[in-house]
This record gives sequence, C-alpha cells and structure tokens, in this order.
Amino acid sequence: VIPVMAPGKSVKVNATYTVKQSNIDAGTLKNTAAATAEELEATDSVQVNIEPKTPSLTATKTVTNAAAGETFGVGETVAFDIVVENDGNTTQENVVVAEQLNGAVIVAGEGYTVGEGGKTAVIDEIGAGRTVTVKAIYTVTQDDIDAGYTATKPLRNTVEVSGDEGTDPVTPG
Repeated sequence: VIPVMAPGKSVKVNATYTVKQSNIDAGTLKNTAAATAEELEATDSVQVNIEPKTPSLTATKTVTNAAAGETFGVGETVAFDIVVENDGNTTQENVVVAEQLNGAVIVAGEGYTVGEGGKTAVIDEIGAGRTVTVKAIYTVTQDDIDAGYTATKPLRNTVEVSGDEGTDPVTPG
C-alpha cells in the first residue's frame, strides 16, 4: 500500500515469483500488475520467458526374482520391474506402457492401471523427475527352451513407453 502519491510521481514496487511446474507445463507465464486508487485503475502485463518444454521418458526393465546369470526352467515365472522415469521437465499424462513379449503380462501395482489382457498399463500422470514402477510376469515355456534361450542367449523382453506430451515411444535396450 502506497499511502500518498503526488501528481506526476512514480513509485517502484518490486515483487518476486517462483516459477511453478504448472507454468512449465503450460509453456507460458504472463505477469500482470494492477494499481488502483479510489475510482482509478491501471494495469500492465509482461510475458515472462521460461524454459521450453522438453518432454522425455526413460524406461528400464529388470528381472526381480533372479540373480545375474541365473536361469529359469519350463513353468517357472520370471518377474519384471519396468521403471518409467519422467526425465523431462513437463508433467506427462496418459503414459502407456506396452509389454512386447508374447505371453508376458502386466500385473496390478501402485501408480498405474492395467489394460485389458495385461498387455498395457496406463500411468494417469507422472510429474517431472518422478518414477513409476510397473510390474510384469512371464512364465517360461517349452518353446523358449527349444529356441535355445540360455544365460548366454537370454530371451529378449522389451517394453514400449509413450506419453501425451510429445514424447516418442521409448524401448529400453
């Protein structure tokens, strides 16, 4: 509050604002100031430059129920964690995790919903710098053994992850 202001004079008022995730997600920040006195009002705005959106997702899939080099036999279940990281600077919504191995199934867990048939999971929202771990299982078949999958020639199990905010699908190597 400025108690008195003489005609023709000006007063400089400083203010600070911390950029929020919602500003980055919106891609814009407009700062408007207003001054009022009795029946007078004046406003002015300035567009504030903020960092550009850089959406990015990373997926890492690991076996959780075996030591390195351990093998599985017919009928044994392999458990996987699929860690989805939002390593960009924008909130990602409707992130789809798609299991690529025929016979593998995504199972219920926290932070996502499992799609019909267990081939996909949907993460409703994942903030910048956050992770969600999706769980999947696969039961080893005789066909896997017949195909010669071993500790030195492992069965390749991939996943594809994509989000609404301009991210390309990511498949871990």
